[in-house]
Amino acid sequence: MRTLVIPDLHLPYTHPGALQFCKDLYRTHKCNTTVFLGDIVDHTGISRHEKSPEAPSSNDELALVGRAIRPWYRAFPKAYVCAGNHDFSRVTRQAAEVNIPETYLRPLNELWGTPEWKWADRWRLDGVTYLHGLGAGGKYHAANIMEAMLSSVVVGHVHTVGMIYWKANFERRIFGMDCGCLVDDRAVAFQYARNVLRKSILAAGTVIDGMPELHLMPMARGEKYHRSNFVKRRFK
Repeated sequence: MRTLVIPDLHLPYTHPGALQFCKDLYRTHKCNTTVFLGDIVDHTGISRHEKSPEAPSSNDELALVGRAIRPWYRAFPKAYVCAGNHDFSRVTRQAAEVNIPETYLRPLNELWGTPEWKWADRWRLDGVTYLHGLGAGGKYHAANIMEAMLSSVVVGHVHTVGMIYWKANFERRIFGMDCGCLVDDRAVAFQYARNVLRKSILAAGTVIDGMPELHLMPMARGEKYHRSNFVKRRFK
């Protein structure tokens, strides 16, 4: 199995070069499987956390996500998706507060027009466990989950960490890979963290026949995936 691993997108607040970066990785590494690590969307509009007054309303954000998700679905029409805390739980928490059961809510594939994406809390593929990574954090995020599950794991969730950890004994070898994220730190959804010194690690992963590799996205000025190559300049 040759798997491309796509970490948190937080649509519509994704880095403008992220899609091309993932498409290039899929082609270069001859991947035949795609796993999204969750937090496909951000849902800033319905968050109970502090948000910028310039953020779009929940209805406007839904329309933005609808447009933003289409090219991702066209590029990766069959994929395994790990449920992230931003994807559905933000919606279900708000619904539960006013006693609306989940059965009243539309399934995400129907809502977004992604019928071939398969959703679960975690996926076990070719001896590796893929999950969003909620419930653990910190610098050694993936390592903590790896040791708790006694399994090779690939996780997202913690935007500022991108690493691979290994552990071995006489019988087997396992790893934990943190894949960072593909968000745009400049976006309005992340203004709350504008003064935080640690910034997002923009990356994606591949797992080829059980062996992991982390790929940082070259997105600095002058590099292939810099925003200037994807965002049209506006002139007054």
